[in-house]
Amino acid sequence: MLSDQKHPYLKEEREELDNDKKLNELLKIHKKRFLVRLFGRDNWFAFRTDVVKKQKGLCANCNRKLIRHNTHVYFQDHHSHIKHPEDQWNKFLIALCIPCHKKRLKELG
Repeated sequence: MLSDQKHPYLKEEREELDNDKKLNELLKIHKKRFLVRLFGRDNWFAFRTDVVKKQKGLCANCNRKLIRHNTHVYFQDHHSHIKHPEDQWNKFLIALCIPCHKKRLKELG
């Protein structure tokens, strides 16, 4: 019956859900599996860091220094993730600063 199901938006029930160790372990496992399927790694931050290091910490467009909060990492084109296997995706990713990213979005329409 649905009556014993906890509601995550009610404070008291959310606290109960947050304290459920079995549920939290299960969520960690599912999150890790999702990230591994999506990026071939379990840590997106490390994945982004690899791309920025490859570009020597500079924007691919304007060579502005990239820092964690002004960096957007994505594929050079819309089909790289389909054309190439996951272990080669790193070659087709670029990191842009936010102003260059916004310009690129405007250009793409």
